[in-house]
Amino acid sequence: HLGGELFIPLALSVLLSLVLSPLVNLLQKLRLPRSLCVITVTVLAFGALTFAGYFITVQTAALAKKLPEYRTNAKTKLDALRVPLASALKQVQDAVQDVQGGDSAAKPSQKAGPMPVEVVEGRPDTLKLAGMILGPLVNAGAAFAVVFLLVVFFLIYRDDIRDRVIRLVGDAQVNMTTQTITEATQGVSRFLFLQACVNASYGVVLGLGLWALGVPNPILWGFFAAVLRFIPYLGPIAAGILPVILSFAVFPGWTRTLLVAGFISILEIVSNNVVEPLVYGKRTGLSPVAVIVAAVFWTWMWGGVGLVLAVPLTVCLLSVGKYVPSLRFLSVLLGDEPPLEPKVHVYHRLLSGHQEEAAEALEKELSQGKSLAEVYEQTLLGVLRMAQGDIQLGRLDEEKARLIFTSLGEIIDDLAETAGTQRPQEPTPCTATILCLPASDKGDELSARMLAHLLTLKGCTAKSIAAEKLAGEALEAVQAEHSDILVVCTSPPSNLLRARYLYKRLRREFGDLPIIEGIWSGGDVRAIEGRIAPDHKATLVTTLQEAETSVDSLARELAARKKIKEGVA
Repeated sequence: HLGGELFIPLALSVLLSLVLSPLVNLLQKLRLPRSLCVITVTVLAFGALTFAGYFITVQTAALAKKLPEYRTNAKTKLDALRVPLASALKQVQDAVQDVQGGDSAAKPSQKAGPMPVEVVEGRPDTLKLAGMILGPLVNAGAAFAVVFLLVVFFLIYRDDIRDRVIRLVGDAQVNMTTQTITEATQGVSRFLFLQACVNASYGVVLGLGLWALGVPNPILWGFFAAVLRFIPYLGPIAAGILPVILSFAVFPGWTRTLLVAGFISILEIVSNNVVEPLVYGKRTGLSPVAVIVAAVFWTWMWGGVGLVLAVPLTVCLLSVGKYVPSLRFLSVLLGDEPPLEPKVHVYHRLLSGHQEEAAEALEKELSQGKSLAEVYEQTLLGVLRMAQGDIQLGRLDEEKARLIFTSLGEIIDDLAETAGTQRPQEPTPCTATILCLPASDKGDELSARMLAHLLTLKGCTAKSIAAEKLAGEALEAVQAEHSDILVVCTSPPSNLLRARYLYKRLRREFGDLPIIEGIWSGGDVRAIEGRIAPDHKATLVTTLQEAETSVDSLARELAARKKIKEGVA
């Protein structure tokens, strides 16, 4: 903050060099010397800025001369607004006085106070007046010259500066430093260059529209809009309000003023929702809160210049946070990526007792194009694994676990019902009957229920049973449902001994009945295959998608065998 006089020109020079760098690279493709390219681009750019400053000064002076001509019309409109407003305020005041019991008695007149005395300073002499005028101009010119020289040297010695930064960081961090510098420079350069193009186009369109509507000095307002839109949030608002205020003062009646306001509103909507997403792509990668906080912080640091520099400087900090491990918190705080994985977010909401928010997060995933299988696989199975792990480590008490599993059961059923109503086409008929059996606890029961829902949506006859049933009751359920395919579901770190025991009972009772062992770990579990199915006759799967594929394959095989038997008979 105290070094603003030093750091503001330095920051402006860095950002201007990033904006002009693509133009320098373009000229270098013509095989011109880099120094010549830099001087050419810089002189043209600063010449354009100088001309723009002169043009704004002339246009503003011309507008200031015309303002007295608009005073009568503006006063007429303000009076038209003031009369009904004053009448409404008088009615409110009368009503308040009626409630309070009428007007109070007139207060006695106060004694006249002492006569106010005002000290009027004499006119400043010529030298003091010249100093007041020329001082700011000299300071601005000096800053302009310093920025110009810094931009020239930054562009000429760009590669040398980059190599020195890499040397300072150290040879061991070349990859990290290169990625940081590349993303920060290219990202900011591309964003600023595209933003300059978009803002200039916006200013041209706005100026033409205001000219067609008869607003005075349309070129001035178009230029102001192009410049002000570099300021986040406040800039576009100011750029739109100024022409509306002028049209209010210039034109009689309200039609032209409303047309100006409508034109600017439509232009903003098209620019924000069509042009900018197409041109910028993912934009800066900053979250909206980060942009607002950055604007407040840098404005406090460096005033209006800081407000203009807020977004580019914060983008540089974001790039550093992505690649420097010790500064990773910057990426989390400033970035627009979700801070939590979906499964962590849902589990957090369930732990907090906010079932509705957890359900909304999962429904949002479905609305964004994810299939029910992907939501079950990527989010809900992860939630189950985290809950089961916390239970085994003693971090989750029985009551809390019961509430979480109950909520998850309701959410799973609701998601399946929603997906069933949104199914694009009729499922393929499946003649096999599938029974999904939980190996151990409530988490396994919910995973079995999810698989049953997915198989049902595919056209199979699939059911699941409760985890509270004993092994003998599970065998009875297999017989009662006349099951053709069995799926034993378990999620590590559940008790694998229960899964082994249930598999052995099923194999002993039902012989060659197809059994699928679903171990929802998402990884390689071949090392524990022998511990669950010692005879190696089970089909081992680790994802719900693999389970669906295996069921489909076994169902087709069973249907083919049935046809062969019917043909022989």
